[in-house]
Amino acid sequence: EFLPPPGDTHVSQWYSNKTDAASADRVIATPGAPTLGIDAAMRVGGTISGNVTDSVTGAPLANQCIFVYSATTSLGSCNETAGHYVTGGLPAGQYTVEFYDGFGGPYMRQYFDGQNDWASAKPVTVSIGQDASGTDAAMVKGGTFSGTVTDISTAAPLSDICVQPEQTTPTGNFSANATCTDKYGHYITEGVPSGSYKLDFTNSGGRYIEQWYSDKLDRASADPVSTTLGTDTRNVNVAMQRSRRTP
Repeated sequence: EFLPPPGDTHVSQWYSNKTDAASADRVIATPGAPTLGIDAAMRVGGTISGNVTDSVTGAPLANQCIFVYSATTSLGSCNETAGHYVTGGLPAGQYTVEFYDGFGGPYMRQYFDGQNDWASAKPVTVSIGQDASGTDAAMVKGGTFSGTVTDISTAAPLSDICVQPEQTTPTGNFSANATCTDKYGHYITEGVPSGSYKLDFTNSGGRYIEQWYSDKLDRASADPVSTTLGTDTRNVNVAMQRSRRTP
């Protein structure tokens, strides 16, 4: 496989001039002898570009993540410069473009053109050597939840506990990424739409028993918590029990 460096606009390919591993030509290597002539003529791909702004103020936003998906391709990056992004090296085709606040900020994820879920996203057409410019997003500040996670026995703050908000009554294809606690046991979720949620607290190492707010062992018995756009619902705290499987 031939892969262009990050930021390059050429399309990756497989030998010889194939778009995927399944159709690639096999190369036979002989120990102790170079296999010559395994060349590639790289093609410039298409690009998707646009601006990411705050929906209320119109201010350009940095540190927003943009992912593009097609049936055969998925690429993503986060814009470190305020507002503008370019995703290049794309094969021709139809793409779904996702925008989300990748650094734990309050903005809700969305899909082009201003849609809340994957199924409603407007596809973006990419042609080789062309820029699908104007693929913009006006990001909306959602509601957030924040709090502290501690050990129920010692009251010590717990790091790396992941918090997943789930709608009390699921609607559409909504999903939110989990947010994990810092070294002080504190967390703040990504922005979510106004409504009622149940919060799930887990850790990948199995040190502590999975639980739901507030101190419940399953989703059915969890206490719902509400939030509204632009508001942080604070003090959603839990004290976790250590698993018997760990010392």
